[in-house]
Amino acid sequence: MTKKIILVFKTHFDIGFTDLAEHVIRDYGGPMLRQVIETCRATERLGPLRYVWTMPAWPLWYITEHCEADLRPELERLIENGQIVWHALPFTTHTDFCAPEEYAQGLRYARLLAERYGKPCPVAGKMTDVPGHGLMLPELLDQAGIRFLHLGCNEFASPPQVPGLFFWRSPAGGQVLTMYSKGGYGTSLLPPEDWPFPVWMALMHTHDNCGPQSGEIILRLAEEARAACPEAEIVCGTMDDFYRELAACDLSGVPVVTEDLADTWIHGVGSYPAEVSRMREGRLRARRLHREAYRRFLRGQDPDPALEDLWDRYYEQVCLFEEHTWGADVKTWLGPDRVYEKPAFREARKTAPYQFMEASWREQRRRAEESGALLDRIGTLLPLPAPGPAPAGELRVSGGGEAVSVENHRYRLTFDGRTGTIRQVYDKALAVPLLTARDGMGVFTYQYDRYGFSDINEFLRDYAYHFTTWGIQDYGRENYPDCAHRSFRPDWEGYEIRDDQVIFRYAPHESAVRCGDCEQVILTVTLPAEGDAFQVELALERKQATPYVESGSLVFPLPGWSGCRLHKPCAVVDPETDIAPCANHALLNMEEGITVLGETARLFIRPLDTPLVSVGSPGVYEYHRQFPRDRRPELWFNLFNNMWGTNFPQWIEGSFRFRYEVRAAAADGEELLCREQLSGIPEGMELVCMRRQPQGVCVTLRDHGGRPAERTIRLPGGEIAPADLLGRPLDGWRREERTFIVRPNGLHNFILRREGGPLS
Repeated sequence: MTKKIILVFKTHFDIGFTDLAEHVIRDYGGPMLRQVIETCRATERLGPLRYVWTMPAWPLWYITEHCEADLRPELERLIENGQIVWHALPFTTHTDFCAPEEYAQGLRYARLLAERYGKPCPVAGKMTDVPGHGLMLPELLDQAGIRFLHLGCNEFASPPQVPGLFFWRSPAGGQVLTMYSKGGYGTSLLPPEDWPFPVWMALMHTHDNCGPQSGEIILRLAEEARAACPEAEIVCGTMDDFYRELAACDLSGVPVVTEDLADTWIHGVGSYPAEVSRMREGRLRARRLHREAYRRFLRGQDPDPALEDLWDRYYEQVCLFEEHTWGADVKTWLGPDRVYEKPAFREARKTAPYQFMEASWREQRRRAEESGALLDRIGTLLPLPAPGPAPAGELRVSGGGEAVSVENHRYRLTFDGRTGTIRQVYDKALAVPLLTARDGMGVFTYQYDRYGFSDINEFLRDYAYHFTTWGIQDYGRENYPDCAHRSFRPDWEGYEIRDDQVIFRYAPHESAVRCGDCEQVILTVTLPAEGDAFQVELALERKQATPYVESGSLVFPLPGWSGCRLHKPCAVVDPETDIAPCANHALLNMEEGITVLGETARLFIRPLDTPLVSVGSPGVYEYHRQFPRDRRPELWFNLFNNMWGTNFPQWIEGSFRFRYEVRAAAADGEELLCREQLSGIPEGMELVCMRRQPQGVCVTLRDHGGRPAERTIRLPGGEIAPADLLGRPLDGWRREERTFIVRPNGLHNFILRREGGPLS
């Protein structure tokens, strides 16, 4: 029997969906805040039913800095008396796209607010709209002291098949009690009939940036709840209130979920190919800068205090880029009058609605640009050593005509010199082919797809959880012409061999004229003079904008395989077994790369620019409730797509490059992820972040061993204390070294200080 219903009130935060992002966040600190104040005042004397407004941490932190001046005293008063509160997460993100250290930095906003207002850090978090998230999330939330997570998926998108309440557990052992609302942002007013606990959270959500509920609505909801559950106590409160009471119940029967809830919205990452490349490159650069700061710390040099403000601003831009709104609402601004043919489209781009949409996409682009500029400034204060010159190389060439062979000390590339079809990449050390042309598909083939009317309709039928008019508008294409799916491959032009590179040139013709393909394709395969890796780069020159649905893919055909593993944040995922039913089994996201398993060899492919891959097909406009086990042994790396009908760019133009690092090892051989070893850092671990704190420096280490093991971190002449993900010490200080049990593929945080105590 339900004894208590806690009404929790929230507005879904989209930073740019309903208007330009700058306008949305300004409204939160102006007109919307006035509405919140009005509702709070109207209900202040209602005792347990006084209004409590829950916000994500970042927008509340932002408006405490930038709200309209006359509202600041009342804002701070309502925070002080607990009527404006925040949950533990910054906002809703595409967590599959985040690096662990980046998401960890986003969690600091809740801590900053807690410190500013003398409040405890919240232990409950909320993400709305995005259907799925990766296994990184329970791992990081656990380490940050966050114990409860609510996920609410909009009613059109198919949610992963999980219980309504479950413990979500990462491979490293971190877990968070998770409530999943299917078909809605929040929960129902009343608990479902099979709800076994005496307390229920009625999470009442207003929609995208709509502002608070009124006092009248609060009283009406309370009356409805009291009429249905006359013996229950009805109160307004917070997600933390609900978690504390729920945690006091017997939760032994709550199921445990260990699967990845792979995001079915991750396709949208492909709509910003240049910006996503910039963000991923910045991620690697940031890690190098953190490692350089650590080396200097070991040499006795304290981190420059000026760096901390720059790092704060850098991670803020990164987190905002990873927020789930990547553009304004297409159905509102373009609507049913959208045009698709080239002449009409070119004219339409001159009109106000089209220009507004492009302005919303430029906001996201500026975040990527600003993050890069901030890294440049950090680099001036923390210059990295110049890399040494790459060893000169020259390839051995043999054969000719239809069978040209080029090779270095490790790999042999064979191709048809008349057609440009690459037939094979062979590993001479392992004596096995790694990549082999099959079924007319050459190695490193570029394919451009223009999708048809039936592709969209079939996807909507497969993917929809509940059919709605707005959902069809959002996920489909209004006024789309009755056209068929076409696949194009560019025409061969020629090749040249230059030092250690083989350069292939192709020219799309029909696809460039009829659709939005590029004008030139340049494929460069680099076989270096030393090392165990080779590089592949695909350059697409002068790609045109088109509102037709399109995608570009680079194909790696395999001679065969026994499976693959995705290197995702904080987890290595087998897509056949480790992804929940009804999550994304079509187009998969990775952080580090993908390992292909063979009988005698393993192949590791690391995409530097694009994180999306599909097995056996392009993966666009596909939805599978389980991983298809009959997929052809081909990896299709998505270069770009504009599949999503809302929230992401609808056309893509410019020149792009896509780089891949490829290496192989024996099936039972060494780890394929190459890491830089630093002094004092345990073997098999990587330093991904180092931040200055009053107590010393906080370092974040990431495990890549994948197994529990005893490790030791060392600081000669110094002291070490373990910390949580927010940089709070967990235990006392120990001199010079600290032994710990590694969390497989997880993060570990330590505070280090030299003898003499905190930094000056």
